[in-house]
Amino acid sequence: MSGNYSWVISGIERTTDHLHKVTAIHWRYQLKHGDTVLEEVGEHRMPPAARMTSDGATKADYVAILEDAIDFPSLQERLQKRLHAVLHPKTELVPGPVN
Repeated sequence: MSGNYSWVISGIERTTDHLHKVTAIHWRYQLKHGDTVLEEVGEHRMPPAARMTSDGATKADYVAILEDAIDFPSLQERLQKRLHAVLHPKTELVPGPVN
């Protein structure tokens, strides 16, 4: 089953000092297939030693951090399974009166 995946950086938490170091990245990962859109949301807390300044940071920088930190194959697999369940719902036969 195919579809288009995309990252949405929904928010960046930063320190309030002059360095504005990133403390957390809030994200959504979407799978689009036709008119159907499924997504997972989460946040990645940056370890203090790995915090970077947000000055000049791009979406690609944040996505690279997320792809290194998150179990990316499992994330895609979960979305694929959910998409399959939405597009091909299970049906069951219910016994009823025979006429």
